Amino acid sequence: MAELAALGLASNIVQLVQFGSSLFAKTRQIAHSAHGVGEEEIEIEIIAKDLQALHLKVKQNDARLGNSPPDATLNELRRACCHIADSLLSIITDLKSQNPQGNKWGSFKQAVRMVRKEKDIRALEKRLAKLQTQIGTHLITMLSSQQSSIVSYLERLNKNTIRLEMTTTHNIDLLRAELLDVLKQAPSEISSLPLAHVSDKLADLSREGSSLEKQQEILDTLDFREMDSRYSSIKKEHEETFQWIFKNPDLGFFEWLKTGNGVFWIEGKAGSGKSTLIKYLVKADYTRAALREWAGDCQLLMASHFFWAGGSTMQKSQEGLLRTILFQVLRKYPNLLPNVCVKRWKNEKQPYSSNWDYDELVETLDLISRQTLSHTRFCFFVDGLDEFSGHQQSLVELVNNVATSPSIKICVSSRPWNPFVKAFDSKVPQLKLETLTKGDIQKYVDDKLSTRLSSADYGTDERREIAEQIVSRARGVFLWVYLVIDSLLRGLDEGDDIKDMRRRLDCLPDDLEDFFKRILLTIDKVYLEQTAKIFLIMLNSRESLPAMAFHYLEQEDIDTQYALKAPIEEMPEDERERISQKTKIRINARCRDLLEVTIYPSAELFRKYQVSFLHRTVRDFFLETTAINDILKPATNASFDPHLSLCRMMLSVAKITPRSKPKASERLGKEMMESAFIYEREQIREHQPSPQGLEEFILLDELQRVWKEQSCELYRSRWITDVVDPLESDRKAHQVDDKEFLRVSIRMGLLLYVRHRLGREPKSLEGGRARLYLLYSLAAPFEGSFGPPDQGARYPELELLHLFLEEKHLDPNEQAGDETVWTLCVKYALSHKIATVEYSSKRICGAMKLLLKHGADPNARCWHPGDGKTTISILQGLYPTQATAFHQLANTNLSGLLELPAPESPQRRKKSPIRALMDRFRSKD
Repeated sequence: MAELAALGLASNIVQLVQFGSSLFAKTRQIAHSAHGVGEEEIEIEIIAKDLQALHLKVKQNDARLGNSPPDATLNELRRACCHIADSLLSIITDLKSQNPQGNKWGSFKQAVRMVRKEKDIRALEKRLAKLQTQIGTHLITMLSSQQSSIVSYLERLNKNTIRLEMTTTHNIDLLRAELLDVLKQAPSEISSLPLAHVSDKLADLSREGSSLEKQQEILDTLDFREMDSRYSSIKKEHEETFQWIFKNPDLGFFEWLKTGNGVFWIEGKAGSGKSTLIKYLVKADYTRAALREWAGDCQLLMASHFFWAGGSTMQKSQEGLLRTILFQVLRKYPNLLPNVCVKRWKNEKQPYSSNWDYDELVETLDLISRQTLSHTRFCFFVDGLDEFSGHQQSLVELVNNVATSPSIKICVSSRPWNPFVKAFDSKVPQLKLETLTKGDIQKYVDDKLSTRLSSADYGTDERREIAEQIVSRARGVFLWVYLVIDSLLRGLDEGDDIKDMRRRLDCLPDDLEDFFKRILLTIDKVYLEQTAKIFLIMLNSRESLPAMAFHYLEQEDIDTQYALKAPIEEMPEDERERISQKTKIRINARCRDLLEVTIYPSAELFRKYQVSFLHRTVRDFFLETTAINDILKPATNASFDPHLSLCRMMLSVAKITPRSKPKASERLGKEMMESAFIYEREQIREHQPSPQGLEEFILLDELQRVWKEQSCELYRSRWITDVVDPLESDRKAHQVDDKEFLRVSIRMGLLLYVRHRLGREPKSLEGGRARLYLLYSLAAPFEGSFGPPDQGARYPELELLHLFLEEKHLDPNEQAGDETVWTLCVKYALSHKIATVEYSSKRICGAMKLLLKHGADPNARCWHPGDGKTTISILQGLYPTQATAFHQLANTNLSGLLELPAPESPQRRKKSPIRALMDRFRSKD
């Protein structure tokens, strides 16, 4: 924002110079006018007020620029400009005192002579002319030099526009070019610049930059890293397949695109190609042409979301769906942002909250549909409703509610599960995919087999017979066909004749699960242990992994300490490429077709080669059958732990990350900490938080060293909590140190490691920031990973809160800036009121009860967004079914404030409710 302030300052300086120059020019005009005073009278009060207003504008830039302005020369010009304005105001004040009867005079110079200020005026004129020349020269440098912070800032805005794929009407480059044209037209006559034009263009540039920056910041809060990853990982459809969906009028889909409304449901069995079809529809020209007919004279916008059960939380949640849709809409029409995100747009302070609750997301989508009802139509494609991780009925209700808008229609796909059958079957237009893909499967089989079989001298009848058998047995399941074809082609490579091919085809099971089991049982026994380790690691990872990580897995057989011993040293790009290619081949040999290494040419660093499951059904096969216990675990030794192995792998990859890419190291470290979190939960669940946990502690300590040496900077607003930290109101990043890494560990839910660090570094709880540990511990990065709590009342994600309240005796009523930690916690609850996520609501409700139980003040007032209500009334409104329980806790808490606490340790007495209450009364004296 400092760069925008600098542009505004430059505009104000030019305005002030223009005013002074115009004033002196007007004086000369009057002095030489034959009319004297008459029509050329000057009103002294207006001059004084205008000059004071301009002077104030220039001075107000002090606050915006701060103590370290981005442009030191501009700052000097500001001081010079203010000094001239002060002198001119002083002269005008004298003139006013010499003219007590009225405030108009004719000749300014005549008036000056009256007060003997002509010499001073001439000096001011010269200084003003010199200042104008300096400003013109500096503006050229400021707007053209690559070393200029303004140029860097404008280029950054342009890069962000490209990164976010925004369609914007902002003319930043054009305004900058126009300014430079004016400034460079006649450098020798720079003192005669068209100042009014320059000032207006500078103001426009500042205003346009500010608006664009706000748009980008709000879009960034909607964006998330995995938004496009599922779409990118879906295989492209085979040539000339799926065209029937547009050409067969009996299906009704093409007609629905052109004239229909509401919901269209594509149902299909697992592996039938639903995701591939939706991806095809999203990018097909036929789709867009038909929708344009529906939109008529209105603008058309398409958006899509692909749920992914094996992905991150955002890839399988309603929040992810809504954020994806809103992001795609608003980057196309960013000018809607001031009207549909009013609070965020008006928020002058930084940072904008990165958290969007469910209500705000739905409200924004509703505002968009109403804002654009008369001139825009939307068609949304949502794939994989069955891969949504929450309550499916709530997702159905959301889809139906959104589709009630006459400007929105939605095409969805899913397996024929009961909630979707009940909601859509016979109620909305639909098609059953596996009954329609026989021709597509025939094309695929012919294309993949015909050339190879004909070159092997197989007869036409033999080729037809094999192809027909595959098509018949497929029953519309494309995934089965893909696996069968691959097996047959592999047999051809090994010299199979027609009899071998028939036997191979006869041996292949029709059921996908049986097929997967057969593939596993045919893997070379030499590879079986490595295969089992790879699958177990992938099953315990929350998303796809870089192929480079599996290069390091093989080092574990030689030395489990390899990750700790490895130096922090960047790996050359050509070496990374060579190893990734080699690892791709090795994974293909060890995991056959069940895992695949996808290459993303445009991705950077370790995201170029990504390992993922071939299909969701493969992952489901392992998780929903006994394959893990029957096949994978027996192939590994008892000491193998996939979570620790994954920690070592990601740490090793982080160590070879270029220092110029600290964000990549940060992402890898985050994935490592996710694995550490799951490892800790497994240890706790099995009641084994023993010395075995020490290796995790050492690995995390090493990650801190890596981040520190690579100069990683962690943005607290992203890493710690979505509630604005009152002691850190800016958005600047923080260098990694002991305390910063501890805060990140709290945010990531690492209970055992945090307890270990606090025991090792007891002074970590000293100082102002420790009070916010309670707030940080409310965050639950992987909530619900282990289901609701057992018969006990504790949620696994709240163990850190118990640690700080029960063991470390932190006081929720301590001040944190203008608020208390407790009121910030209530705001956190307000910002996470996602009605459809029952687990989240219960967990946060439990946290609020726990804080009240440990002395939180129920009558503390929460001014925003609670509008000055007491915290207890806010919580009772937020959780109405628990209103009585909150009332009882509040009464118990308040009555406890009137009783002296029983003798306890000094630290505990110091943090007691009565002590806190007494301290508050004393502070008012």
